[in-house]
Amino acid sequence: MDLKEKISLDEDLQSNQLQKEVGYHLKRSYVQVIEHFHLDMSEINLRPAEYSILSMIAENSQVTAKKLSKALNIAPPNLVSLIDLLEAKKLISKSVNENDRRSLILNLTPQGEDHLAKAIKTSAKSQQNALSNLSTEEITELICLLKKVYS
Repeated sequence: MDLKEKISLDEDLQSNQLQKEVGYHLKRSYVQVIEHFHLDMSEINLRPAEYSILSMIAENSQVTAKKLSKALNIAPPNLVSLIDLLEAKKLISKSVNENDRRSLILNLTPQGEDHLAKAIKTSAKSQQNALSNLSTEEITELICLLKKVYS
């Protein structure tokens, strides 16, 4: 059974009320996208939260765990566990923040940069597969609309 069959709605069941619910469609869309993401990213052993952290570190020099926690909406204790895991995989390094010695600066290691480059390509392929029914313009519009929902 492929992913489309796995998550398709049984056409024999009525769902008139659910078809009017934004949350229902968001959840079904999330399942579609995340199933592809997990399947594709399993090749490089990276989970969605880890990918998000690596991506944010790469794009934001001198970023602290506190800023990442807020930006990614990850509880600080959970972020610490993820950071420790990424450090154990040798994908990131921590250094003391010279401006505030109580906080740590997070950086990608060279191995982390290479791993993220692979992950970006894999994520693009995964998104393309998950959203194959949408045009590039529709994907851009979808992203804009979703941003409005959580802004």
